[in-house]
Order: sequence, then C-alpha cells, then structure tokens
Amino acid sequence: MELPWKGRSALSVKIRHSEGFSERKGRKKTKPNRRIKDPVTSPLRLGTKKIFPWVWRSAALMVLSLVLIFIHDTATQSAFFEVRDIRIKGNGQIDSKTILEQAAIPENSNILKLNLRLVRLKLESHPWIHQAALNRKLPGLLEIEIKEEKPFAILSPTSDRNTAFWADSTGRIFKEVTEEDPKDYATIMGLPLLDKKENALWFGRAKNLLALLQSPAHPLLEKDTGFLLWVDPDLGLGLADTEMAAQIFFGFSDYAEKTRRLRILLQYRKAQDQTESMDTIDLVRPDRVVVIPASA
Repeated sequence: MELPWKGRSALSVKIRHSEGFSERKGRKKTKPNRRIKDPVTSPLRLGTKKIFPWVWRSAALMVLSLVLIFIHDTATQSAFFEVRDIRIKGNGQIDSKTILEQAAIPENSNILKLNLRLVRLKLESHPWIHQAALNRKLPGLLEIEIKEEKPFAILSPTSDRNTAFWADSTGRIFKEVTEEDPKDYATIMGLPLLDKKENALWFGRAKNLLALLQSPAHPLLEKDTGFLLWVDPDLGLGLADTEMAAQIFFGFSDYAEKTRRLRILLQYRKAQDQTESMDTIDLVRPDRVVVIPASA
C-alpha cells in the first residue's frame, strides 16, 4: 500500500531540487571570453593623435607672427608715420634750436621707429637740461618737455676763481662755469670742500645767509647782484668786495640778527649821507658792530 504523503513528498523534493538548480543557474556568473582581445591602437596612430594638435597650434602661431611682423614693418616704414612736427615746452634758458641739435633726430624719421629713450638720454646729457620727457602722438607729432637746471650760486674752491662750478639749491654741482654763462649770480668762494659732511654744513649756512640777503632784497645788494660770499672754517662766513666795505664778517651763526643790524647800519649811513667806503664791518659779536674805515 502506497502512502499518499510519500508521493507528494518525492514530487515536491524533485520540484524543489529543479527550482534550486534553476536559481543557481540563473545566479551563475559568466566569465569573459579571454580569446577575444581588445582592439589595440597602433603606436603610429596614437602618436599622430597627440602630435596633430600641436602642429596646428604651431602653424597658427607662425602665421600670426608673420602677420604681426608684416604689420610692424609696414608701419615703421610707412611715410604716413613720419615725424612732421616737434613741439618743445619747458625751456627758458636754452633755445629750441639748441634742443633740436642736442636731440639729433634724423630727418624723415618714423615716429614709431624712433627710440625715445635714446633721444631722452641725448637731451639729458646737455649740462643745462636736468630732465627730459618725450611723448609721441600719431600720426607724426613728437612732444619734448624740458626741465632745466636751476642754478643757485657759483662755487669757486680757490680765491683766484679760475675754476668755478654751477650748483643748484641743494649744493649739487651740474656744470663748470664758462664765458657764455650768465654772471649775475652770487659766488661762494671756498666751496666745495672735500669732506661731504663739512661741505653740506657750510653750504647750508651760506644758503641761509644768501636767502636773508636776497629776499627781501637787502640794501647792501641794491647795486651788487654778483657779490662774493666766502667760506672759511676758521672765520665763518663773510662778504668780500662790496660797494660798502671790502670785508663784512658774519661768523658762524645767528645770521638773521646780524643782517638786521647791518640793515640798521646802512640806514644810518644813508640818513647821515655817509658815502665813503669802509675796510671792514665786523658782525661776529652779538652785542656790537665793529667798523674799520678804509683810511685806517
């Protein structure tokens, strides 16, 4: 006798076995076919792909360079950009003709090809030109702005004054004095000194005294525009060969008070109608003025 549950159990086991096999078969991973190889790119084709972009870029850069060179050559050789007008400003003591000769700009020069730095250096090599600036305006205008040297006094290191130099208000020497130079400037005899610190000290003292004598104009300088101021480290400062006296001693300091006393002395002599010249006026001491007549 066959039991009912036994058949059902065997069938269910068989079904389950087949389902399990199907599930395992469905989950089975397939391995790639190792016999089929990936396509290999040849080295030549790979190198060509890398090289071609650089070739095109280099070719484009070369063409652009050639175009720029062509434009540059055309512009710098064109008569349209020739220098037709030169305007000069800022010059007072130097005439325009001298400036143009100093600049030495060739005729029919191309304004784009012109070396402005070289022209500026040529201009600044002139002893009376402190600074120069150039500006070009297309198509053919060149502007030159000049800043001239501003002389303050003539420095003469020796008493014979055979050698003299122009100095500005800072004491900087920029030119040797020549016969063609103006003469209506004060001469400081005894400068420059070899020691830079001493030279700066005495130049500052001389500059202070000159400022007191020149602005406002001192009565002593009504007729003497090119007077001589001497520097002596042992005696201080003094004036020589003035219309009033052969020597005027100012000493080492307190020049404002001493020029004030000298002004009073000149006013007194004018009120007393005293016109005779004196040999020496000594203002060194703060409490007195010593006057030595020329006949003494």
